Amino acid sequence: MTGWAIVLVGTIATLWSIGAAIYWTVRPGETDPSHPKYSILRSDR
Repeated sequence: MTGWAIVLVGTIATLWSIGAAIYWTVRPGETDPSHPKYSILRSDR
């Protein structure tokens, strides 16, 4: 029973981390167009 709890907590943490990474990549919160975060979102890529 304890093993399943560890797997569940690990799965939730992994999914949260992936979701947070995607969220902050798409909506970086930076308003300066020359910020490095925008370099991966350029239309020429």
